Amino acid sequence: MMMKVGSRCCSLVSLAVVVMLVLASYITLSRRMEPAGDATHARVEIRGNIADKADIYREAIHQVHQRVKDKGDALVGFDDGELKRRATHVKDVCSMVNSPNISLDHVSYYKHLDLLYCHVPKAATKFWFRALHILETGQHKSPFEIVHGPKRLFTEQDYGTNENMRSIIQSAFKIVFARDPYQRIFSAYVDKFLSPNAMFWSFGEKIIKKVRITQPNTTLGCGEDVKFSELIRYLIGVNPKSYDHHFRPVSLQCDVCNIQYDVIGNVETFEHDAKFIFNQTHASERGMIIKDFKEENNINYIVFKVQKAFGFKKRTLKCISDHMVHRRVWRALQISGLINKYDDYPLSPDESSKANKTAIMNLMLRAYERSLPEAKLNKREALLQAYSQVPLVGLEQLRLIYLNDLKLFGYEERPSYLFDKAETHSRESQDSFDYFDILKLKV
Repeated sequence: MMMKVGSRCCSLVSLAVVVMLVLASYITLSRRMEPAGDATHARVEIRGNIADKADIYREAIHQVHQRVKDKGDALVGFDDGELKRRATHVKDVCSMVNSPNISLDHVSYYKHLDLLYCHVPKAATKFWFRALHILETGQHKSPFEIVHGPKRLFTEQDYGTNENMRSIIQSAFKIVFARDPYQRIFSAYVDKFLSPNAMFWSFGEKIIKKVRITQPNTTLGCGEDVKFSELIRYLIGVNPKSYDHHFRPVSLQCDVCNIQYDVIGNVETFEHDAKFIFNQTHASERGMIIKDFKEENNINYIVFKVQKAFGFKKRTLKCISDHMVHRRVWRALQISGLINKYDDYPLSPDESSKANKTAIMNLMLRAYERSLPEAKLNKREALLQAYSQVPLVGLEQLRLIYLNDLKLFGYEERPSYLFDKAETHSRESQDSFDYFDILKLKV
């Protein structure tokens, strides 16, 4: 009898310990999922009954507008002195470099605005297609509440003779945006290869065939595990004119030497340059509303990344698991500086497979809400980590490919943070976080 009572007591004690451990784990996870006390980001939560893609964007931006303070200067307040200096600089450089004839394939014309826009992928094109569509049509109020803005290609079929097109080019307000080539390449890599993007991974197969297939025991897979150094080796080995437009130099897509652009914007000074364009196009008078550009853009980007991942899932799941789809989006957001780097993706593989789009979206929105200011450092850390795998000779070859862009748009040709390998190695050894270990995982 004593043995039975003792056995029962032990069982009860063991059960109590298990319950306490489970409860402690739950409390810890709950705390991790809660925003930090000094969080400065808006709380956005998408309701589960919203299925339409456009409705999700509208709901997200509506909540942001309700919860952020109106800074009141998102569309006004600028100094055009820097833009004038930039235009003068481009004109001076054009007199010294070879300027090839470039087609108008990347130019859109907004007739009502009388505005020409040369679009360069990974230089804020998604934003400008949306914003210019709103200003052109008067539909909607925020660039962040619509899924996309259509291209309005500037072609002879639509605008008649070459003479008429030349007249439009002469008189229209013309804008183009450039970006530091080293950062643009890295941004495209994260978006197209590290992120779940099965449509683009076929290009990854092409890269693997060219730079990795000679290695023993190499399989092509889906092209989902292309390393950044392999992308660079590929770019160095082919003609830049044949590049996918996400990687093609700006100077091979937009003719800034033979067309005098009114605004040559830089992604690095985007808000300032955008304010000038909004002033010139009377955006406020046309009803456009942007209360807090950074916050609205960040929330929109998270929604977009999740939407895109789920849109590609049917194809992506042939290469990686549900769990890895979500983890890759999470990692892309960490690299973008929107989620703390040590904030681990919290779901198990089984939980991931059962979670729908809204659940995953809200999970990532909450992670952004609790992210701290130091998360902004992630992007530079990840960029340095990626380029640290590219030898100096490769960087020099890359510099020559993008030399016209570097000179035309005033970017540093040999930035020390990339070209000083001793400095890069020292910085890398101080931080053990591996931003790209995700490429090695399949499930």
